[in-house]
Formats: sequence, structure tokens, C-alpha cells
Amino acid sequence: MKTLWILLLLFFVTVCYGQEASKQETLTRLEAERTAIKAKIAEIEKDPVKHADDKIKRIDEWLPKLPDRTAKEGRITMKQYLQNIKADIAKDKAAYSANEVTALTADKVRLESRIDSIEKEVNDELIKEK
Repeated sequence: MKTLWILLLLFFVTVCYGQEASKQETLTRLEAERTAIKAKIAEIEKDPVKHADDKIKRIDEWLPKLPDRTAKEGRITMKQYLQNIKADIAKDKAAYSANEVTALTADKVRLESRIDSIEKEVNDELIKEK
């Protein structure tokens, strides 16, 4: 029975200290993601047409690899789905790039909010320790 209690105590201590390191690791990971998103936004804004053309090129690389299948009524295959996306991008490349920037900006705002909340938690914990 003593062994069980000791193991439980070790487990809880490990979990508690692991969470502190986890917050710092999470913060580092989120900041790296934010940096990557900022770089992607800058890349798209630099040349939106090139971004759309690159996406079309990547779709073209995958289309021949996908098998020709028949879909159930009311559904489409992955190949048809990618062909539809390709057509939508080709129709208006600037709008596609603008939508990508909008989505990335929303992700960046979400990440910044999460980063701020973690930093606030860490700062509150530091204040409590003093």
C-alpha cells in the first residue's frame, strides 16, 4: 500500500512540474507558428498570383495520382473535389489569395490571443510566488 501511495505522489509531482515546462513549450511552439503565419502572409501579399499558380501546380501534381472512381449519388470523389478547387482558383486568383490571407490573419489573431493568455497565466503565477 505504501508503494502505491509513493507511486501516486511521484505521478502527481511529475504532472505538476510537467505542466510548467509544458506552458513554456506551448508558448515557444505558438510563437513559432505565429512567425510562420506572418511569413506566409508576407509571401502571399508579395505575389498573390504566384501563390495561386503554385496551388494550382500542387493540385495538378496530385490529380493524376488519384484513381478514377464513381461516387454515390449526391457525392463527389476527391479527384472531382480537387478539380473544382482548381477551377475556382483559376477563375479568380486574386480572390483566392485574399481569402487565404484572411484565413491566415484569423489564425494569427487566434494564436496571439492564446499566447497572451498563456503569458498572463505565467505572469500571474510569478506574482503569486513573490
